[in-house]
Amino acid sequence: MSDETPVAPKLPPLPGVDLFDDSPVIVFRWQAVAGWPVVYVSNSVRRLGVEPVQLLSGEVPYASIVHPDDIARVAHEVATYSAEGRANFEQDYRLVLPGGRTIWIYDYTRVLRDPSGNVTHYDGYIFDITQRKSVEAALQERVRESEAQQQAIASMSSPIIEVWDGVLTLPVIGVMNSHRAQLMAHQLLDRVTQTRSSVVVLDLTGMEIVDTHTTSHLLRIVQSLRLLGTRCALCGISPHLAQSIAHLNISLDGVPTVSTLKAALRMFITEADADVRSQGRLAGLSPQAQRRKP
Repeated sequence: MSDETPVAPKLPPLPGVDLFDDSPVIVFRWQAVAGWPVVYVSNSVRRLGVEPVQLLSGEVPYASIVHPDDIARVAHEVATYSAEGRANFEQDYRLVLPGGRTIWIYDYTRVLRDPSGNVTHYDGYIFDITQRKSVEAALQERVRESEAQQQAIASMSSPIIEVWDGVLTLPVIGVMNSHRAQLMAHQLLDRVTQTRSSVVVLDLTGMEIVDTHTTSHLLRIVQSLRLLGTRCALCGISPHLAQSIAHLNISLDGVPTVSTLKAALRMFITEADADVRSQGRLAGLSPQAQRRKP
């Protein structure tokens, strides 16, 4: 038997790390065990309000300064990347500094393994990206505001008007796209349900840029209304739109098409009056009583 003590594998050096002592970049070597004990850190870590000796001695474990809301994710990512055999990986996460200040950091890590392939250490560098994250958050907020404005504009450009008891009209103005068609369908179906309307007139006089894709969206709205038992009419169909409908070979049986909104309203209101008179005759009411508004 040999009494020789096993020799730990020699780790590659961290070349030129002194170059980072006065830079925003902080160089680390972490041991690949729980808590990621620090075995090397550049003096630039003082930018975080922590002395190198505090991390090297374990007085301040590195894991203890990772934001509590990020620590589980960071640990999971490190374990996953290591198990996948990755040679390096990148992460963004937050650190909570002494005094309570929180910063975002970018972390580039290289995985060190022994001859058997077991992970022994992680070499890496981090630097503050708080300003970049703030800019990204501001841009995302602007995108959300822009999307909300676009929805508001789309809603205003497609006003749903109740022109008669149980009769709604929707003037379709401008360019129809997939997003607008979905929003329009959702709003119209909600309004039909709320008002229990039996008739909807889609006024297409002001619609621009008609192609088969646009026409398909439009006819889906008609089909959805019919599934609710709501009668639908189309008015203001241009020759281009008529050709597009014919190209799709979609039947519009039971969907009246008229030239103007006025003609469509006259048609449905006349039918409604006829129904009222018919019901009045069945109830034995006089013509004067039939015309009274309930």
